[in-house]
Amino acid sequence: MEKEEVAQNTTNYVDWNALIKKKFRHDPELSSLDIKGLIKKYEKFIYLKAGHFERYAKGVGSLLEFEDIASFGREGLLESIKGYNPKFGVKFLSYAGRYITGYMHRGIDNSTYLKSGGQEKARKIKRATLKLKKSGIERPTLEDLS
Repeated sequence: MEKEEVAQNTTNYVDWNALIKKKFRHDPELSSLDIKGLIKKYEKFIYLKAGHFERYAKGVGSLLEFEDIASFGREGLLESIKGYNPKFGVKFLSYAGRYITGYMHRGIDNSTYLKSGGQEKARKIKRATLKLKKSGIERPTLEDLS
């Protein structure tokens, strides 16, 4: 069984550096990068998006940390390389940005401990708690919230 798994994993191997050279052959700046260089080039963008999604994650009840969310973004960046076609005239970051945010969103949604109905209830409780805190109740109890 283990040999089959190993064989199966090797068929999914992607030579990222060769793929980068092929996809970005008309862009000297990007084609000169290896996979680590490409990730480093877009790391700031990924961290910016991860900061936005970190707030979203807390709002939907996810226990993910910032770096977990950023790793979903890196995964999205890598997947965007596979589908990118420079012939359409779209800048790579514009194209990759959709993948990066999509992978972050999906990763957070798949990791939440509250599903759709529970998320709405959690938001209502949070709004009620904030409203009570503004009215002077520092630590609202369940009775205060009801």
